[in-house]
Amino acid sequence: MNDYLDENAAEIVRRFEQYLSGENPGYFDVEELETISEYYLHKGRTKDSDRAIDVGLRLHPASNELQIKRAKTYLAAGEIHKALATLERLPNTNDYEAQLLKIDAFSKLNRNEEAEVLADHLLNNNDSDLDNICLDIAFVFQGQEKFRIAEKFLLTGDKINPYNIDLLFELAYCQERLEQTEKAIDTYSRILDIDPYMGEAWFNLGQIYFVQKKYEKAIEAYDYCLTIDKYDSLVWLQKGHVHFQLKQYKEAIKCYTECKENNVEKWQINTFIGECYEKLEDFSTAILFYQYSIEEAPDNYDGYIGIAICMLEGDRYQESIPILEKAISLRDDAYDAYVYLAEAYSNLEELEKSASAYQKSLEIEPLQADTLMAYGNLLMDMSRYQDALDCYLKAMELDQSLEHVHLMLAVAYAKLEDYENAFDYLDVAATKNSKAIEMFFEICPEISNLLTNLLTKRTNNNK
Repeated sequence: MNDYLDENAAEIVRRFEQYLSGENPGYFDVEELETISEYYLHKGRTKDSDRAIDVGLRLHPASNELQIKRAKTYLAAGEIHKALATLERLPNTNDYEAQLLKIDAFSKLNRNEEAEVLADHLLNNNDSDLDNICLDIAFVFQGQEKFRIAEKFLLTGDKINPYNIDLLFELAYCQERLEQTEKAIDTYSRILDIDPYMGEAWFNLGQIYFVQKKYEKAIEAYDYCLTIDKYDSLVWLQKGHVHFQLKQYKEAIKCYTECKENNVEKWQINTFIGECYEKLEDFSTAILFYQYSIEEAPDNYDGYIGIAICMLEGDRYQESIPILEKAISLRDDAYDAYVYLAEAYSNLEELEKSASAYQKSLEIEPLQADTLMAYGNLLMDMSRYQDALDCYLKAMELDQSLEHVHLMLAVAYAKLEDYENAFDYLDVAATKNSKAIEMFFEICPEISNLLTNLLTKRTNNNK
């Protein structure tokens, strides 16, 4: 409902509510009651809409229009069968809105074939404005996320009028949802051929290129948007994200700053700026912006995590702990905060507390290959070799490309005196890293002679 209709409806609704309360006797014609019903539906107040229709049908019992509004109210309330029954009792079955509502009811009941047949009937029995009829039909199917059917009718409408920009936008949207990315790009390009100053089309193109990681093309599209409206904060934000992905952090900061100038909620932008300074290793400035974000949004989990990371990078391990504990208090799934907490305790040589933090992180999210590796390394330092081995095996199962995983498996097996397995994994490690054997003996100098003898024996047996 547009603002104009909202303003006009509000006065009619005020009179209607006074009428219901007995303050003001009055009379309402069918059109006014339709307006009242639509007003309540727009506000999501289906019961009030239904009550308005009850009043209307008492005043105008033969009104087809109010029965149609009743069916629409039933649909909004999820009472699909009631809506369909109401529509099927209508004496005039060719009413345009009634037919759209019936298509909607069939679609909601997954009676798709009947819905499409009725939609075809609606098209075949009209001889003007057919492209917009196709658009109306498509909206019905889009509402049920039946994008393939919606696309079919939009393509029909496109053949009738290839210059209907509203229809082309919906077609591009369906193509995006159907993962027909190149078709969507072509459709947005057609819109821009019709109107090169259609900022929404440029923005949507930028979003597609961003997802495709075609970052330079995304920036070009966003720049066209900013040529049209240089104050569009959402475009500045997205452009900042692109520069961040390109590791162009200074450019990203400029974009985020522009975005912040025209954005009421600045806390999220300050978080992004903080992350850029963090990547630039300007940790004191990064902390400053993270603190700005927390001042505006005290529950900003990412802000606390950002501060903690900067403190860890600056060897401020003790200071990072209360910050991480605050982050953990904000979320039940703070597995990454526990990882950073484990790192802080490890650097403070509080190994048991570090191990406990790793365990909590992995309880929340077991599928963390890097965390399993880090936890395994900590357990090695604690001489808990079997537990370390278990961590390395789980990590390798998740990601065989992990750096040094085969080397550390060799070390763990060697510490457990399982030299056969140690040699096997060391052999694999050596094929991936020419310094693996040297690193192994640095970690396990006490068994260098034993493993050297085993290596010699194996070499001789293979001759």
